[in-house]
Amino acid sequence: MTHKIIHQFGLAKLAGISRRNFFAPLIGLVGVIFTLGTLAQDPSAFRQGVGIGLQPGDIVYVDSGDAIHGGFVIKVHPVTGEKTVIASGGLLRMPFGVVIDADGQIIVSDSGRLIRIDPETGSQTLIADNSQGDLGWPCGLAMQHHNSIVVANLQAVIRVNPNSSQIQTVSDGGSLLYPLCVAVTEREELIVLNMAFPPEIIRVSPNGAQTVIARGGLLNRPQALAVRGDHIYVTDVATADGNFGIGRTASTEESSESIRRRRSKR
Repeated sequence: MTHKIIHQFGLAKLAGISRRNFFAPLIGLVGVIFTLGTLAQDPSAFRQGVGIGLQPGDIVYVDSGDAIHGGFVIKVHPVTGEKTVIASGGLLRMPFGVVIDADGQIIVSDSGRLIRIDPETGSQTLIADNSQGDLGWPCGLAMQHHNSIVVANLQAVIRVNPNSSQIQTVSDGGSLLYPLCVAVTEREELIVLNMAFPPEIIRVSPNGAQTVIARGGLLNRPQALAVRGDHIYVTDVATADGNFGIGRTASTEESSESIRRRRSKR
């Protein structure tokens, strides 16, 4: 497994981000999340939008806001950089993860809950919380086949049916200590960011088997990951104390020999 720094600069803070039809949840993360926390200080800096919907290429990210304004879901125009608030307050307290489902609805993880947001109206609907099962503390999200939501909840990787709110454990125990983020590969494998000591990237096969494919190295205080082909992209905090100082985007590439062995077993 090889690691390579793609980008490193500026003050980085924590937010979730998703870009429709692309892997830029991480590439855009370094530049876009500088606004985290500023929204509560000056909400007028962002255009309030109702009925705006989403277009291919739009960037959507969440801002943790504060106790007065609650959390925010924000859309960024990929060309002009204009920021528009899609939803704020209401069920949004401290959003972390964000993903867009097959119907164009926005799914957000927030304080032990999953929330659906209609980008056309900004309306918020509770999908699941811990009253319906062991949802835990959902953080990173990904969409899988049949529009199910895959969730890393700091305890396990689970699957949530957005219609019935049924919760199913996909993988837990083993190497998983504090699973923070998750992504789905083209082969329906899961790539999990595991906050172990040191941090790890774990591949989970469709049958639940776990394989540690990266550990330590450039993984200092990783915050999010995305997958494209055989490449895994990770955002990280480059400062030694992990105090959200210098942001970094790194690429983790599985060795060709490891890929060959894995594919030969299928």
